[in-house]
Amino acid sequence: MCNQLGGRYVDRLERRDGAWKLKHRLCVRDWSVSLEVTTDLFTNAQLAAGQRAAPDPGVALLGLAYRI
Repeated sequence: MCNQLGGRYVDRLERRDGAWKLKHRLCVRDWSVSLEVTTDLFTNAQLAAGQRAAPDPGVALLGLAYRI
């Protein structure tokens, strides 16, 4: 099953001590859809696998150390 959701934040800010701070946040769901997945169209697409570790392409590109 593939679940997708699109939405937005409606924030209320207030200025405290010269800085803007979040006072209230409302999460609004604008749309959602659930679709049955019967085939993975990207199985043979030779895509790099994302990882929660240093070898991840994005982590390596940015020169970051991944921490859990």
